Amino acid sequence: MEKKLHTFLFLVIYYIALHFAYTHFMLEAWGQDFLETSWGHGAKNEFAFEISALLFAIGAFITAGLGKRPSDYMHLFFFITPIMPMCVIASYKQVGVDYLAWVMVCFSISLYVSKLKITALTIRLQYGIISQSNYIYLCIFIGLLILLLTIARGGLSFLNFDFSSVYEFRRDASSTRGSILNYLLLNYIGIILSFGFALSIYLKKYPLIIILIAINILIFGLTSNKSFLFVGAFTLGLYYILGLRSPKKILILLFCGISSGLTLLYIYDPELLELPTLFVRRYLFVPAYANFLYWEFFTTNPYAYWSDSTVGLGIVQSPYGVSTPRVIGSYFSGIDVSARAVQFHNANTGWLGSGYGNAGVIGMLIYAVLSGVVTNYVNYLSYVTSPRVATAGVGFYFFSVFFTSTDLPAALLSYGFFSLVFIIMIWRQPGQPISLRSQRRPQRQRNAIS
Repeated sequence: MEKKLHTFLFLVIYYIALHFAYTHFMLEAWGQDFLETSWGHGAKNEFAFEISALLFAIGAFITAGLGKRPSDYMHLFFFITPIMPMCVIASYKQVGVDYLAWVMVCFSISLYVSKLKITALTIRLQYGIISQSNYIYLCIFIGLLILLLTIARGGLSFLNFDFSSVYEFRRDASSTRGSILNYLLLNYIGIILSFGFALSIYLKKYPLIIILIAINILIFGLTSNKSFLFVGAFTLGLYYILGLRSPKKILILLFCGISSGLTLLYIYDPELLELPTLFVRRYLFVPAYANFLYWEFFTTNPYAYWSDSTVGLGIVQSPYGVSTPRVIGSYFSGIDVSARAVQFHNANTGWLGSGYGNAGVIGMLIYAVLSGVVTNYVNYLSYVTSPRVATAGVGFYFFSVFFTSTDLPAALLSYGFFSLVFIIMIWRQPGQPISLRSQRRPQRQRNAIS
């Protein structure tokens, strides 16, 4: 109970830090941005601040009781971003508290399903062909193959390591790769590479870590996608934190310290805008804003019903004639972003916003159950490696993609999850589940994972 109370208090501190970052950075530096100004003009709720704080407190109480399984850490990420920033935005904009209440319901459902023992996820691994060391070499091989194919298709013409110029290179660089290579790249970045980083440090293969870092940096240079650059740093940092005494508290304080520190940096010198924008705006508040954009638009307009998704099978025709991301982008920005939306067709929102856009609250509830099943599956990785490796290996995927950046079917089909399922199914020498803090390698076992 004492540990739960401490975690709850740490979440309260982080909630205060988010309010500080929102008022002194987001509203100051980005107060005239379309994400802030183009929505929330309907009827205001005068008790929005109090209701948002109450919903946060309920979510914080639930989150404070999370255990040490990989799925628990994934839901910790889910709560601290984008849900907590959504609470902050709703309290200031004084709208969306009803939607925020459903967000908390869906968060609770996802968490509950992730704790269930789902026998359908049972995997037999006695006949696998990939060992942990072999996986790292496979990861390096796939990375080098992606680099060579990208260069062979003219990718060097768009090589760029300048953060301020990424949007000038990204679209043209993507067009040279083609759909198949882009699909392989997204799968590789989504999970394959981060899992390789986690295994490398677990097995203390330091030279291989250096090779993976080099591959990671070159992929960023050839794609001009800023988020790609942080796969290795995020995974290795998370692995280290998970070995400490109170990893959940440290993670919360880390988010608190970074958001507050970068806000203070902006207050000290408003010209130092790049780092606060990259983390506070892009990773914390933009996904939260995007969820509200979907909510506001589809509250008064027809739902998409997966008409622009492969899972829709073309059965339902889009009521808009174009993809949902293009509709949202053009509607709220007032700019025709169709050219960019065609090339980068995944909306900058996770399943909370896209679920509502597809079928309202029903869509959110469906996605909540599926989210629970997916995060439940991550727990099974503990049997083939260790809980610490499993958590670090998939953390980037859930933090930057699954919960914040794309529709759930795209997150499953295009960003590596099913690639990971296939890898686990052919894994060799599965290990016993061990403590996150343990450095021991897993022992052999012959039993099926259930």
